Amino acid sequence: MPKFCEMRKDEIKPFYKSHWFRWLCTVYVSFLVGAVVTTILTNVGKYTVGRLRPHFLAVCKPDFSKLNCTTGFQKNFITNYECTGDEHQINEARLSFPSGHSSHAGYCMTFLVLYVDLQMTYCASLKLFKIMVEFVLVLLAVLCGLSRVADYKHHLSDVFAGFVIGILVAFYFVLRDLELHRVNPTVNEPQVIDKNIQELDDIEGGGTP
Repeated sequence: MPKFCEMRKDEIKPFYKSHWFRWLCTVYVSFLVGAVVTTILTNVGKYTVGRLRPHFLAVCKPDFSKLNCTTGFQKNFITNYECTGDEHQINEARLSFPSGHSSHAGYCMTFLVLYVDLQMTYCASLKLFKIMVEFVLVLLAVLCGLSRVADYKHHLSDVFAGFVIGILVAFYFVLRDLELHRVNPTVNEPQVIDKNIQELDDIEGGGTP
């Protein structure tokens, strides 16, 4: 069937039945599932590895008069201490690795950058604009991670690990789950459609071209 007829068929449908709405729902659901996976992986690291945040002493408020810090030039790791600060803040201060802000920032940034880069190819004159959009997204994610270090909430390695988790999850959901690839600039609609959407189109068309 000619593309014009296919477009006319889509135009007379209600918006919630159109191809674009179903594609938007597919991307949105995939994005949410990826965010949940990122959260789970981040929390697994936090509750298995943990690590003290840089501002732990300020939150713990230990009684230094009861601690023996006079060991000469030898390193002394004090494991027997008692915190006097707020219990909730103390527990949060033990969950430094990996950074949750960085993992989610890395996930959102990578998901959006890949989607824009692979799908926004309809007009060659928008190439510079696309690059600027991708740069802004990367910059926002990097600033989010650096702010956690500047606020003494995370170590630099925590931020790096968070970015690695978020970026890997985003690559999986964009390239494997949504199966996106670079769109041909000469085509006026996406060439890659989710398998479920293709099945719905076949059913609605009665299986005829």
